[in-house]
Amino acid sequence: MLKELTLKNFKSWKSIDRMRIAPITGLFGTNSSGKSSIFHSLLLLKQTLESADRSLPLYFGGERDYVELGSFRDVIYRHEADDTLRFEFQWGLPKDLKVDDPNNPTNPPLFQGRDMVFSTEVFIEKEKLRVRQFSYKLGGEEFSVHPTKAYLV
Repeated sequence: MLKELTLKNFKSWKSIDRMRIAPITGLFGTNSSGKSSIFHSLLLLKQTLESADRSLPLYFGGERDYVELGSFRDVIYRHEADDTLRFEFQWGLPKDLKVDDPNNPTNPPLFQGRDMVFSTEVFIEKEKLRVRQFSYKLGGEEFSVHPTKAYLV
């Protein structure tokens, strides 16, 4: 179950820090206050995960997708293409996840826990969409990757 959401520079939001999601019954606010942007961020990641093109850091969608968001410049806060887009999601698992050492599975697990966190930062450099970093956290341990490959926008 999704528990917390952090967004930086996404659509109308400069920053949402650790917004508690679970349990949630509804989002309320005036028109154009950013309610839909919260759902758009979740749908953006969902359609990116489901996209057949694994080379795309983010799949902004087309007319047959959950949401059609245009391009990086369309979703970055105030269309400031020099900014970094950041997502962080925390969710709870139904039971402990144990990650064993593949070289020595008889040792205690490398990672173990029920709450996971995923975070990523995406930016534009020389007209290419790049992932600055992404990381997973489980049981107080963090696994982080800092890719070097760039992708066309």
